[in-house]
Amino acid sequence: PPAPNAQKKPKTAVITGQGNMAIHLVGGSNSRMKEGWSRYLADILDEPMHNRSIGATSSIMGAVLLDVLDDIKSGDTLIWEYALNDSGHVRRGYPCETLLRFIEYTLRECARRGIRFTAAIFTPKFHNKTPDAITLRTRALALFASYGVDAFDVNESYCTRNNLQEFPDELYSNPLHYVENDDLMGFIAQGVAALLPGKVPTDLEPIHVGSGEYRIERFQKDEVFKNSIISLPVAKAPTHMAFTHAEGWNVLGLLVLTHPRGGAIEFTCGDSRLELSLTHAAKKFDKHLLKFISFERLLGAPVACAPNASVTITPITKPGTFLSEIGLRSDLGLPALDAHNGLIAGMILERRD
Repeated sequence: PPAPNAQKKPKTAVITGQGNMAIHLVGGSNSRMKEGWSRYLADILDEPMHNRSIGATSSIMGAVLLDVLDDIKSGDTLIWEYALNDSGHVRRGYPCETLLRFIEYTLRECARRGIRFTAAIFTPKFHNKTPDAITLRTRALALFASYGVDAFDVNESYCTRNNLQEFPDELYSNPLHYVENDDLMGFIAQGVAALLPGKVPTDLEPIHVGSGEYRIERFQKDEVFKNSIISLPVAKAPTHMAFTHAEGWNVLGLLVLTHPRGGAIEFTCGDSRLELSLTHAAKKFDKHLLKFISFERLLGAPVACAPNASVTITPITKPGTFLSEIGLRSDLGLPALDAHNGLIAGMILERRD
């Protein structure tokens, strides 16, 4: 049945302006909650909505999904919901400037391909206590305005509607999630729907990325991983590749499919050797989770690889303490290491000015 407060719009409603488009939602766990705002939004849309949101991910994942999902086409709409997750990632060591670059990569790719864009701005409970998160949010909103796209700011709009000075704490179930409240979820859905079909970003001179670019470098395919969100060619450790890129490309990190028994890998590129966990800590979730492992967060900088350098990834079988991305376990024993269920989807490379 339709969600409360999300009245089904008639077929003549001007939500998108054309009936052959699709709407794609990319964001974090607030957009995947069973009784969350995305369900309410789906109830009031005339067009199909594909929810590609993945919990505990950042704007880097948003750019990657736009790159690898081949069913996002010109004329479609991308709803971006990473503001809350980006705030949390900045708080836990991600560089603000890197996240802003990947927001801009997403905007510029939408402009290039004729994809409409709109942003849903969620705010974590701790936001006002985190200066870097405030800075990121302010600069992201300025970036959206520069590219001529709209954003629905949940907390600000809710306070305006209800004549409140501050967003109520009781509308958070925890510091990173809103409560699945009929009024709030319906309010978010209606607010985002009012901005659809969104706008194709303006094609303008880059603000954060300069003449830089990023790409996904794939390893030799062992199999294809498929779930309701994505289909990806993946490799199993051990695997390797030889770079064919020109000077100036660095490895920002790895795109991986983690698992409760994902094991750990040794990543070697030139003089760099890293021991990385592929084992996620999500309780009661015995499946793969797509993650980006950020070398900037773990090491303070990307890994530099010279042209024609070789990259090798090998499984680790000895228990120990490993470098771990947000949401992954660092201390691993034999149960987690024996199965080697972790998969490698690729490396994220970036070339800067």
